[in-house]
Amino acid sequence: MLVYQEDGAKACKAFLKDAQLLNDPTLKSAIQAFVNAIPFTKEKGKFTRPEADILQ
Repeated sequence: MLVYQEDGAKACKAFLKDAQLLNDPTLKSAIQAFVNAIPFTKEKGKFTRPEADILQ
């Protein structure tokens, strides 16, 4: 999430590819768990959890 946030989607994809995680089913399951666990509640038009912006 940090690579994505700081350097964008292209850099994140390159990082995952270099780490041989791009198609890793365990990582995909972990990301899905994050999406399910983080509340996507908004206050004043912004998500209450900063992770929600990244996972969105």
